[in-house]
Amino acid sequence: MELLEQGLSVPRNEFETSCAIRDRASRILESMFIDCDFLLAPAAPGEAPRGLEATGDPLFSRAWNLLKVPSVSIPFGKGPGGLPLSVQLIGRYGDDDALLSAVKWVYGCLQNKPDL
Repeated sequence: MELLEQGLSVPRNEFETSCAIRDRASRILESMFIDCDFLLAPAAPGEAPRGLEATGDPLFSRAWNLLKVPSVSIPFGKGPGGLPLSVQLIGRYGDDDALLSAVKWVYGCLQNKPDL
């Protein structure tokens, strides 16, 4: 509820400016896909949290959500605390099926890797 209240308190001109920046970033991202099919990025700032109370920090996925592009986190290896690490594969807007096919391939490659 607090997040909704924060959003509703943003002045209209700031909201419209933010939307224009988002739209420009979306065009820049789309141009990046001219030379590549997917992007690979960290999924989180560290290993997964211990326990089931939280899923971890969503910081690294927020941009992809804002830009409306598909992204999938892929587990690989373990961090210093023995908990999972992950990367995310990001695809082109509307190209979810191609991303899912690529995720399957990347996951297989990561599983056949030497331990990090």
